[in-house]
Amino acid sequence: MGPCASKPPDPAHDFMKAVVVRNYGVLGKRMAGGGEEAAAPAPDKHTMIVDPCSARFVRTQGCAIADAGGASGAIYEFIGYRDDAGFPADVVNGIEREGDVFYHKYGWPNSKHVIHCVGYDFRTYAKRELGDLALSPEIARDLLAKLYERLLMETAKSGPSTLRLVPVSAGIFAGPLLGDMPAITAEALLDAMAACFASSKMVGAKAEKDVFADYAAHATVELCVYLERDFARYEAAWKAAVAKRVATDSTRSQK
Repeated sequence: MGPCASKPPDPAHDFMKAVVVRNYGVLGKRMAGGGEEAAAPAPDKHTMIVDPCSARFVRTQGCAIADAGGASGAIYEFIGYRDDAGFPADVVNGIEREGDVFYHKYGWPNSKHVIHCVGYDFRTYAKRELGDLALSPEIARDLLAKLYERLLMETAKSGPSTLRLVPVSAGIFAGPLLGDMPAITAEALLDAMAACFASSKMVGAKAEKDVFADYAAHATVELCVYLERDFARYEAAWKAAVAKRVATDSTRSQK
């Protein structure tokens, strides 16, 4: 018997390993001990950035940038948002509730690519949606995995080769899950990637999984952590989750 043929590389595993956790926000700045500082170039026309937006803010015309706060306020300044104009109609129509994701290209000729996404408010989610059930890390992971899946697939369809992603619902909205969010984020993102590589939905004449595979072959994904104090936890959680997922998948493939 001849030597066993080597197994071809798994594109999903290659993509997981290509994701890098960065100590800066989507605009290239970070909050360190001495205050905010530049840590990377601002997004260019080849970069998609994620706006963890408020549906209320997006859908209320005339809101001031100051009312957005945090990452969203800085992003709206970057894209040239005007208080008197509000958001484009397609964005307003596409953003209604938690879990919604919508892409829009701002500016011409220097395009600024933004995916607006509405995270979950885990401080109140159980009371609003779960009745007598308690909010668990597993429930949060499933919700965020579906959101990240929509976000990743929208990026794959839209063109920019670099994605600057944020941990969604990981700040004040994390509520009782705040300490678990690095691990929840990592596992949810891996679940989302696996779903994208398996999706049989059609985009024109092509399956979504093929669209995503084409994108993943050349994409750069940065999980952007703005606060210096949080960076090490997110980096460690991501590396641990990837190692565990690759080992689990390898064991399954050998059975």
